[in-house]
Amino acid sequence: MNINHYFNSDNQRISFTRTQASTFAKAVAGDFNPIHDEDNKRFCVPGDL
Repeated sequence: MNINHYFNSDNQRISFTRTQASTFAKAVAGDFNPIHDEDNKRFCVPGDL
């Protein structure tokens, strides 16, 4: 698994998009909670990211 697909790094700052966080939750953590759907208005980044 290449974790670099799930975050961006620029000038010693780490960030991630909704898509990256949602994909991580489902593909890596196996967490299909609806709050991790990127189009959910109550979107929440998975804690294990």
